[in-house]
Amino acid sequence: EAVKVTITAASATPSSPGASVGDPCRSLRFHADVLASILLYSPDFRHRPPPPETRPVKAIVIERIGTFALRECPVPAIAPNEVRIRVTVTGLCRTDLKIVRVGHRDLVLPRIPGEEVVGVIDAIGADVSRLQVGQRVYLYPGTCCGTCPACQGGAGNLCRSMQIMGFHRDGGFAEY
Repeated sequence: EAVKVTITAASATPSSPGASVGDPCRSLRFHADVLASILLYSPDFRHRPPPPETRPVKAIVIERIGTFALRECPVPAIAPNEVRIRVTVTGLCRTDLKIVRVGHRDLVLPRIPGEEVVGVIDAIGADVSRLQVGQRVYLYPGTCCGTCPACQGGAGNLCRSMQIMGFHRDGGFAEY
């Protein structure tokens, strides 16, 4: 069963908490409350034990600009040099709200948003040696190329090939 929320400017009224007439952020505040309510109060979303590989996991998915839904997705597979994270907390920031409402030039749908993620390592690939199952981690949302002049100069945040979790690849509004 999916929970679907359609985001429109009309859905946030001046009576919404923190909103006032003429406030351009009123619908963003309203939708942050809606998304947070789905994530925080969905009884199946939090504190779930690691799933067997065959059980689908729940995720918030943007299927088209202006809407998102709670969907079931396959458990992510991992490559030999990767780890799988059981998400415990994902921050909701203005970037997440923007990609739901108006999109982003690099956004390819469907997409799981969420770029500020904390979790626990659930599985590790065969080539991973410095991390272990059960370790609590914060995920840095960006991945740079490592070879361009900016990366070579220690400024990976300026990499023109930077890939950001939550809009270039799936993010943290999911169980895994």
